[in-house]
Amino acid sequence: MIKDFYNELKNLRSRYKEATTEEEKNQLKAEYKDLEARIKERGEGFAWVFSLYETSQERENSRLDLGQDCIWEKDIPMLLKGLEDAGIKEFTFSSTWSSSNKIAWEFTKSGWKLEGMTLVNTHKAWPGEDYQQEPAFIFTRG
Repeated sequence: MIKDFYNELKNLRSRYKEATTEEEKNQLKAEYKDLEARIKERGEGFAWVFSLYETSQERENSRLDLGQDCIWEKDIPMLLKGLEDAGIKEFTFSSTWSSSNKIAWEFTKSGWKLEGMTLVNTHKAWPGEDYQQEPAFIFTRG
């Protein structure tokens, strides 16, 4: 489901780049606003997870990565609901914030299993360069 929304977004972006008239561009902007509304209709947690998914895909990560944004303990229930609603069964957690061990513990208490570690792409220092990588925990849920 989240993958379908992402593919729709990529398609809209591609079509927008190829659009030659203002009419075409305005139509695509309207379609984008519709997509955005449909994502938000699914709830704040789903919209957050979609944003994380989009960033993860653009960074060429194979899993959704939680880590660049600060995640507060108070936001965990909303995030967990968003993960569930999006059908996410696996993610990485690459946060370096000081409370990241507490957040990882909250994932574990909520039924997510720590499976190990991997490297995730975080950013490119310069266009054309390889991604910088950071270590991340892998969490899964059956």
